[in-house]
Amino acid sequence: MTENIFPYVVGGGILALVGLVIYVSWRLDKKRTEALATVATTFGMQFSERSPLGLLVPYADLHLFTLGRNGTARNVMRGEVDGVTVSAFDYSYVTGGGRSRQTHRQTVATMSLPALALPGFELRPENIFHKIGSALGFQDIDFPEAPVFSKAFLLRGAEEAAIRSAFRSGVLSFFERHQGTSAEGRGRNLVYYRASRTLKPAEVRAFLNDGRELARLFVG
Repeated sequence: MTENIFPYVVGGGILALVGLVIYVSWRLDKKRTEALATVATTFGMQFSERSPLGLLVPYADLHLFTLGRNGTARNVMRGEVDGVTVSAFDYSYVTGGGRSRQTHRQTVATMSLPALALPGFELRPENIFHKIGSALGFQDIDFPEAPVFSKAFLLRGAEEAAIRSAFRSGVLSFFERHQGTSAEGRGRNLVYYRASRTLKPAEVRAFLNDGRELARLFVG
């Protein structure tokens, strides 16, 4: 009799554990949404738990938003701060399938400014594979006058001369102080984030300030 009941007990325990994990995850997500809504209020920004229609359209051709599938923005803050149109949100996308399926999550800031006129570029932290690629002739735009930046980042784009002009000394210094970050831009639109890192609500204020500073530096 006991042997017949045992599988049901184990199965019930597993279901209860799964239910608990789902509930805890839901509670943590809810608390995060509430905390980010408060941050948005302190900035005088609009907040939406779900992505407003058309939010990502201006940035659709930037590298981050072409990765994987099921790209989704949540906990969206939007507004204009010191003349810069700013958005910040949790962005996720999925790669792989089955046991190899992986969800990538990061907090992203987008900035738009009429005075911005950026050449298309992608900047990300440089790793050993990038260094090997550079040695084999793949593009990595370096700056002899900024060896710290050049060692820390991989910078690419079709318009190399224009990119070199856009990455003036103030921009290079900014990234030397903010190693580990990524940025992409084209025209009047700029994106700033740390790949695969979701920021704590308490970190978002400084993150938004950094994004606005970067946009202003690109204007010159």
